[in-house]
Amino acid sequence: MKNVVAVLTALTLAIIVGAYINLIIPSSGSSIAAVKKTPLSTVTNLGLFSDSLSGDTNVTIDTAVARIAGVTGSAEWKSFKPTEYKSAPHVSCVEVVVKTTANKTVMIQFMYNKNTSYVELGAFHINDKPQTGLIARMALTTGQI
Repeated sequence: MKNVVAVLTALTLAIIVGAYINLIIPSSGSSIAAVKKTPLSTVTNLGLFSDSLSGDTNVTIDTAVARIAGVTGSAEWKSFKPTEYKSAPHVSCVEVVVKTTANKTVMIQFMYNKNTSYVELGAFHINDKPQTGLIARMALTTGQI
């Protein structure tokens, strides 16, 4: 009987700890999925009229990345914990590296707050060169690099 109680106690503790970890530390898959479905119009650092340039107010980050990649391009997504946000376990960085049809490489980073669903543009590079917010806005809203 002691063994059964010990096993049940250990399982209960494991479930509680696992649930706590899932609440505090976002999994990379959930962060990526959340950022992909975020409308461009809500992304901070892109400007208030970000998707008005394309005329489509329902453009998500995933759609914008697909436009940049083009028909023969590709996009690789990953999520990681930025060192400058170690004290904020609910914040992660979602990065996408896009290989375009025109053989350019575009790296885009979005900072994501799991608790508030806040998404902010962190970085935008074309062929390893940092770009301005205006270039990022134009590329994300029109798909043109």
